[in-house]
Amino acid sequence: MTDFDIYGDDEHPAAYNDEPTPILADDPDWTRRAAWHLRRIADWEQRKHDLEQAFVKEIDHLSERLGQEAEKLQAKVDWHRRPLVQYHEAVLASDPARKTIVVPGGKLCSRTPSKADVGFSAKDQFIDWAHVHAPHLIEPTWKPALRQIERAVEAGELMPTHTPEPGDPAYLVDPETGERVPGVHLGKKATTFYVRLDEEGEF
Repeated sequence: MTDFDIYGDDEHPAAYNDEPTPILADDPDWTRRAAWHLRRIADWEQRKHDLEQAFVKEIDHLSERLGQEAEKLQAKVDWHRRPLVQYHEAVLASDPARKTIVVPGGKLCSRTPSKADVGFSAKDQFIDWAHVHAPHLIEPTWKPALRQIERAVEAGELMPTHTPEPGDPAYLVDPETGERVPGVHLGKKATTFYVRLDEEGEF
């Protein structure tokens, strides 16, 4: 394998800027010239392969360094962000309307999901149940019809065992039979907090 200075310029002989001398059909020495071209092709192909490997190795090294340095910088961002989020959480607990707080240099923002999301702990079990009891809740491709499940909850066809909270999902029950629907639950995402600087960008 050839060693490369990947930040330098590869040598490019001037002869390669000109058209190659053609091999004539009646050239008695054509086999030697053809063999020379084939050897050079093999040499340059190998060099190209070695070059690609050298760059891949360097890219991997740079990617690793990028990840390490970016992680250090992100830790600094998070260190400054934590007290802002804690403050906003405290304010939001006493005044839920203050989803955005303007401060010098930027804004403290939050998003609270308006409804719970359908999730699956055992998708196959839910599909088996729905195939028998509620076929409209699965797609023809035998996948859960997520929007139909959400509508079934909204219409009362499926009832949550309780109001879901972040970290405390509710199971779904068939109100006609009282049977718990297997493999599916209703989860509520937690409020997310972020900091928006005046010059845009969220952290």
